[in-house]
Amino acid sequence: MLLPRAAECYAATVALAALFHGPIAQRRVTQRERQCARTLPPPPRGGSSDSPDLPASTLREQGGNTVSAPAAAQAGPVRHEMAKKKPGVFEVPDDLFGTPLKVDITDPATPEEFARTEAALGVKLPAELLAVLRVRNGGQIRLSSLKLTPEGRKKYGRKRYSFTRLAGVHATDGDGLAQQTATAREEWELPQGLIPLGGDGHTWCCLDYRACGPAGEPSVSHIDLEGEQEFALAPTFAEFISNLFRDPDSWEPALIALDQGAPMGKMLDAALQALGCTVYTIPGLVPNPRNPTPPIWHWTKFRGALRGSPVWIQYERNKLYDASIQKTPDRPAKHPMLTVAVAAADEEACLRELLAGLGRGAVLIHGMR
Repeated sequence: MLLPRAAECYAATVALAALFHGPIAQRRVTQRERQCARTLPPPPRGGSSDSPDLPASTLREQGGNTVSAPAAAQAGPVRHEMAKKKPGVFEVPDDLFGTPLKVDITDPATPEEFARTEAALGVKLPAELLAVLRVRNGGQIRLSSLKLTPEGRKKYGRKRYSFTRLAGVHATDGDGLAQQTATAREEWELPQGLIPLGGDGHTWCCLDYRACGPAGEPSVSHIDLEGEQEFALAPTFAEFISNLFRDPDSWEPALIALDQGAPMGKMLDAALQALGCTVYTIPGLVPNPRNPTPPIWHWTKFRGALRGSPVWIQYERNKLYDASIQKTPDRPAKHPMLTVAVAAADEEACLRELLAGLGRGAVLIHGMR
């Protein structure tokens, strides 16, 4: 269990993240998630989706109803429709992209941008890279870890490779593939035949055309210009992306939309407490009537994102403050949401039970893989 001071620091981190960022991975709800939502039981009666952001102590009653028994117990077992991947067919991972920075270009890439970039680089880009950039034109990566080979572990000094940002193809993006390649070659003397997907100048994750030629299928390599060493990450870009996974120590919460029919106000609090959650008040936090702290619940049944902590569930708007980034484009800015900070190992079981307890109006936007 966390020491009291550590728990307070984590609580402050959660509150500050909501205040200054409020962001969660921005992408469209997948067909698999819609299927998952359709398998859930009916929600408690009297739900609504227009509850204001108020502290847990002032959550208002909706429709005069209460939750008389644990919703999860009433619902019974929950089925999760896992998408079956077709053998040999590349699919962009649902949660590949993470929280967009304000400088990120979140619109999908266009055929014109692909053609311009290929002409500037003088290579044929992998079809799987084009598929990824059609989801989002580069940016922060949520599935940011890759298991390394013994050779890679020896040279990299770690068991997992970290890939946190993918270059896009937008003409004005300084971190775009064409612009980044030109900079890497001019300022860092990156060898010809390497197209950096991301890096910091000292090290790069690259499409490697040196063996296959500009029209071939490139592998993916790690290049350390300062250490003058390199190692293979994957034989193809498709395999590189498919093998990425969420860092077990990631703190990025899952996101649930509280749509029409989901419990709100005191009914939301009752539904969560029926699951075993408890309301959490940040010690020493002075209430601000103009900008009240979003309600927070602890759930000790599962492990939280921070080692030694329980799951943190927080209620807030899709766009919490004017300075915040909207969490998802699939809901209005004022739409009520829940963020769920849970350890990667417990995420699926936690979200299954949570969605069952909240009912059919609760829709998973991202988080479950």
